[in-house]
Amino acid sequence: MAGFGKQLNTGDSGSRIKLTGDTLVQAAIQRHQQGDLNQAEKLYQIAIQQKTHLVTCLNNLGVIYKQTSRESLAADCYEKAILEDPVFVNTYINYANLLQTQGVIDKALMMSQKAIELQPDSSSALLNHGIILKDLGRFKDAEESIQKSLKNNTTFAEAYCHLGLLYLQMQRYSDARSSLEESLRLGAGNQLAQSTLGRVLLAMGLQHEGLDLLRKSEGVLVFNIYNGMHFRIES
Repeated sequence: MAGFGKQLNTGDSGSRIKLTGDTLVQAAIQRHQQGDLNQAEKLYQIAIQQKTHLVTCLNNLGVIYKQTSRESLAADCYEKAILEDPVFVNTYINYANLLQTQGVIDKALMMSQKAIELQPDSSSALLNHGIILKDLGRFKDAEESIQKSLKNNTTFAEAYCHLGLLYLQMQRYSDARSSLEESLRLGAGNQLAQSTLGRVLLAMGLQHEGLDLLRKSEGVLVFNIYNGMHFRIES
């Protein structure tokens, strides 16, 4: 992912250099990006204690808590981040998705709407809003929101993937196939797009092609649009 600032070498344990300020937060982001969640969590917690880039660190720590199934701690981080900075869009996007996974759909929709209110052209906010609307059964509204997301970012592979999922639920199999094939073209190796396309092809009566894609999708990485890590160090 781009936009996360200068990479730093913090040693094997991440603690050989005494880190403070921007250097500390950059090191946390680097570890987070590399998948070293334990060390990233520790560094974010130190930065939060020092009140260094507080909102960014609360947001990213919340992402780690969600990634590691500590949802109540994630919610607490997002609530604190919103209190600290009520116009930071990423927090609303992440909180909406957390609430969605918890089944708190009304509040998730409210958070998603707030994100769009703050940043109407945010492709991520529009996509996530569309996913929530889809789960509510508001398919036409969901389609409109995801299409707006793609209008703002025509190479957004995740949006094409979720548009395909929506069309599958709407039994618009030809549209689903087109969207999912475009998702795979833009972001090859996405399990969700591959497996969904397999299901679409099966629904279209293309048994061999559908089963082949379902087999290929096993063990492939899934797009995770919920981990809205904020990689920029902002003043």
